[in-house]
Amino acid sequence: MTDPAQRSRRPGAYGVAPPFLLTAVLVTLAILFVQSWNQIDERRTFGEQERQGIEYLRALQPVTTALMDMHATTAAGQTASREALNQAVEAVTAIDARLGDALRTRERWAGVRAKLESLPEQGLARPPQDIHDAYSEAGALLLALHAKVRETSGLVRDPNVDVYHLQRGAAADIPETVVAAGRLAGLVRLATTRGRNDEVRTATELNAARSAVQAPAKNLVQGLQAAADNTDSRQLSGNLLRHLDAYQQAVERLVADSSATGSARPNPDRVETARRAVQEASVLLVDTTLTELDALIVARLDDLAGQRRFAAGTAAVGLSLGLVLLYLLLAARRQAARPGTTPAVAAGQAAEETSADDGSSEETSAWNARPAAATRSASAHTAATRTAAATPDPGPRPDLLAQWGRSNVAR
Repeated sequence: MTDPAQRSRRPGAYGVAPPFLLTAVLVTLAILFVQSWNQIDERRTFGEQERQGIEYLRALQPVTTALMDMHATTAAGQTASREALNQAVEAVTAIDARLGDALRTRERWAGVRAKLESLPEQGLARPPQDIHDAYSEAGALLLALHAKVRETSGLVRDPNVDVYHLQRGAAADIPETVVAAGRLAGLVRLATTRGRNDEVRTATELNAARSAVQAPAKNLVQGLQAAADNTDSRQLSGNLLRHLDAYQQAVERLVADSSATGSARPNPDRVETARRAVQEASVLLVDTTLTELDALIVARLDDLAGQRRFAAGTAAVGLSLGLVLLYLLLAARRQAARPGTTPAVAAGQAAEETSADDGSSEETSAWNARPAAATRSASAHTAATRTAAATPDPGPRPDLLAQWGRSNVAR
């Protein structure tokens, strides 16, 4: 049978398991931390790219309004000033130089800029239809750039309901309304140059243009209402709904003024006034929408930064505790591996020492017993001598005298 002390000296599974399990736990926690960190970093990158898209869209808004103003002026046969459009174009060019690679808008903006620079400034430089078509094409390219920014910045894929509807309103519905309103006003002005033979064509185009104004306006109202109903922001509802009311009223006024009454054609000047009202309301609304949109994304980024700090702190504390526990376990194993430190080894050594002590005691007792025996023997001999001395001599025995003679006896 194996000695218990020898069994205790063999490293068993229970001695290896605690450090191994603790190491496995630390590795698992490290993997989870890396995954969580990467997810937070991806969401932060996504939010920062969305903010880049918002910055780009904010710069495009003056380009849209300046383009529609030039369209209205040239459609009326007047000479338009390019100053406002040039300033807006330069602002977008500067932003595109900084963000164009990330948003992949370099090529698209180059095409839009070339088209804007080729637009006629004088209303009489080309036929009215050509001027209308040129500005309508420029407006379509500008809307396509808005859509490109929405896509490449990730705004169109935002999972939050409020952010999604806000970005759709600011980057799609409102610009479409502004461009459609400019095209509608241009058609009304163009209709005055056409003859009676083009009345059917003109009526069809005006109906389509009015629908193009009403459709994005309707989508905008529904989207902003959904954003206000599904947001955690306390300021969103009040800021948006106040400007939304003015926007709706301006759109309704434009649609009404651009509709023909009987055989009378719409008044171009009244339609232009209504168009400007729509544009002004749109500018305020898009600015407010982009501001609220950016505030929501900034709040999300702040929350992600807090999550990042919490994850880093938790990982640091967990790693520190794990390393301390691992060190203590390894130190305990080294201490237990030393001779005479485990209970079994200590018991074996104690048993050996006890046996040695017992043997020594027996030898000591035996050694001590020898003088006592010798003393007892000496005492017995002394006593016998004394007894013999005290006994009187009986003299020669008669039988011995007879056998050996007196002389021999005496000798």
